[in-house]
Amino acid sequence: MFKHCLTIAFRNLKKYKVQNLFCILGLTIGFSAFVLGTYWWYWENHFDNFHPDIDRVFTVTTRGIGQLSDGSDSELRQVPKEDIEYFLQALPEIETYSIMRDWGQLQYKKDEVSEKLMGICVDSAFFDVFYSQFVNGGYKNIPFDDSHIVLTEKTAMRFSEKPIAPAKHSRSNQVL
Repeated sequence: MFKHCLTIAFRNLKKYKVQNLFCILGLTIGFSAFVLGTYWWYWENHFDNFHPDIDRVFTVTTRGIGQLSDGSDSELRQVPKEDIEYFLQALPEIETYSIMRDWGQLQYKKDEVSEKLMGICVDSAFFDVFYSQFVNGGYKNIPFDDSHIVLTEKTAMRFSEKPIAPAKHSRSNQVL
């Protein structure tokens, strides 16, 4: 019985080639759109949900084109300091804010292999707003300028097989 059904199905595939091609193509596009749409919905509704009080965290950015010091165009995604002060005065509900910017690349060398890491530069309020678990040390005594870094455990293990001591801070303006 099953062999008979397969035989008829293959005969119909050969007989109605164009119609079957459009049906299979339509199903493929439909399933792909469904999978991508579901993935997008999941990302939008589950990103950073592990932070405490995530329903009270908001992001404010601007968009535009800025110019870098070398003359090339760059997309601007930061709020000017004057606007931050205006928001704090106009919206007393704001408890705290954190400034985050692209830090660029950090280059380190281990066993004659050089590797570049990407990072972000944040202020101390970032760790107060977003939950962060520190294996060694913390962020309280680190000045937030371009001369100090806080590493994730995975990145720290790239530098050394044993955990980095809390008193050891690496300077970011040199090759580690």
